[in-house]
Amino acid sequence: MTWWKRVPVLSLLGGYFLCIGFVHLVGIIGIGHFGGPIPWLNIAYCLLNFTLAYGLLKKEAWVLPALALNFAAYVALFGLVLLSDSDSSLLRRLIGTLVTGGLWLAVFTQRNTLLERPWGGAGIPFLLLWTIVYVVALLRVLG
Repeated sequence: MTWWKRVPVLSLLGGYFLCIGFVHLVGIIGIGHFGGPIPWLNIAYCLLNFTLAYGLLKKEAWVLPALALNFAAYVALFGLVLLSDSDSSLLRRLIGTLVTGGLWLAVFTQRNTLLERPWGGAGIPFLLLWTIVYVVALLRVLG
């Protein structure tokens, strides 16, 4: 048995996204506490992280195509930023794209352990939230 098959990749990634979701939640609570405007995009990111954590911890099969879709969106956004001569940091976008690809690759290596319930559980809410977030991100890049 190779070393990467013994590492609980899905559980580690699930725990990571759970922690990131809690960090977003604390930020949202802090903004609300100090009377700031409702950070709708941060709320969507928080929910995305929680739903992805749920899918990874439950080993649901929808996480693999969801992460592939996310990687494709990052590549497309990076290409748009590159072509649009935007002031956005190319290095930051490139790092985000590479990390997203690495996340997909890590889950892809564990694809045999995923349970065959495509888009079950939190898959549909994840896809809806993901669509909203990337439409807003695309409008910000183009606007």
